[in-house]
Amino acid sequence: MAAAIYALLLVRTTGRKLAWILISTAMVLMTWRRIVSFISILTTGKHVSLDIPEVIALIISILMLLGVLLIRDYFRSINLADARRKKAEEALRKAHDELEQTVKERTSELSVANEHLRQRHLEVSALYKVSSVISKSIRMDKLLGEVLNAISKLEVFTVDKGMIFVVEGNRMRLAAHLGHSGEFLDLHKDMMVGDCLCGIVAKTGEILISANAEKDSRHKIMFPDSTPHGHFVVPFKTKDRVEGVLDLHMPVDAEIDEEKVKLMAAIGNQMGIAIENARLYEETKELSLHDPLTGLWNHNEIRRILQQELARAEREGGCVSVIMADIDHFKSINDTYGHLAGDAVLRMSAKRMLSTVRSYDAMGRYGGEEFMVVLPACDRQYIAAAAERLRISINSSSMDTSEGMIPVAISLGVAASGKERRCDADAIVRAADSALYRAKNNGRNRVEFAFDDEIT
Repeated sequence: MAAAIYALLLVRTTGRKLAWILISTAMVLMTWRRIVSFISILTTGKHVSLDIPEVIALIISILMLLGVLLIRDYFRSINLADARRKKAEEALRKAHDELEQTVKERTSELSVANEHLRQRHLEVSALYKVSSVISKSIRMDKLLGEVLNAISKLEVFTVDKGMIFVVEGNRMRLAAHLGHSGEFLDLHKDMMVGDCLCGIVAKTGEILISANAEKDSRHKIMFPDSTPHGHFVVPFKTKDRVEGVLDLHMPVDAEIDEEKVKLMAAIGNQMGIAIENARLYEETKELSLHDPLTGLWNHNEIRRILQQELARAEREGGCVSVIMADIDHFKSINDTYGHLAGDAVLRMSAKRMLSTVRSYDAMGRYGGEEFMVVLPACDRQYIAAAAERLRISINSSSMDTSEGMIPVAISLGVAASGKERRCDADAIVRAADSALYRAKNNGRNRVEFAFDDEIT
């Protein structure tokens, strides 16, 4: 028992393998002597009286040896089980670490994918917002201002300043701006295609990114009080040409990835088409309002302007005057010189008369060789002088046409609507026409005023 206890203590205080070697060796040596003596007695055949204590000691030694061996086997099985447990724990820990690493990697990948998806959502949303703004307006001035404002509010960019230029031939006109000072705008209101960053984009039709304008040799227009910034310059283009240029001021070294470039390229293409459509709309509108031969307001538009001025005069207590002018002997000009010469006379007559009226007066071709001038806010003395200037502008010198010099004269009739005599558009035109016919009947190349009773 003492040996067993000693064995256990030895196992706990020393290495297990070394302890069992020492114990087993000691027990074998201690028991071997008694076993040899006992076998010797049995083999000699001598009758020897056995020493009872000695036999007991032998038996105890054998039992102790067996006990030690059993204890060794017991601990060996425990050690084996412990080794297997540790191996299993190590395998489990390794599997856990691998799983944890895999989860981290997958989580990171998912986070990147989610961020990528969020960015794509923002970009698609940005494209939709800008497209929505584009679809709501066809007027050039309104369209460009609203688009610039919409782009500045997109979450995908950090923008506090921007400009949009419209390309007109070899020049660029500043058409919309955001956040810039008046002095800055004066430097950029009219630029040549090819100049500075925006001009380069107008020329090449390619997106340009400048991380720091102060260090970019292509940046030609310097502004004394400007802070460090970058540029993101985008062409608004159609298939055939660049219609405009967007310039966004960005923070220095702002991150502009490929997806943002693709987004702005898509917006640029949409805006190119939008500007082209706005130009066509304005040209169509101009054609619908102007006489194609002379460039003056056409019959319908000059009538609308007259009605508008009469309504304003009635609200504000003002007056409106109308001059009807007709080229004398125009049929004879056509018959003598031909219709091409007649068209030239009409164009030159319109140009000469238009140069004599105020910027807020309106002049239109009423029909054939007849013209109407609408003059708001003027007294009888001024309108008489205005009518005389019109007459002299035509009669002062012959008109140079492909068929030679042609002398031209006009007759004019004047009517006015004021506080004492309010009338509608038909009445004042009818009165001015009556005065015009009287000028014709009284010798032509003269001015006649409508009588009071004619304006009713």
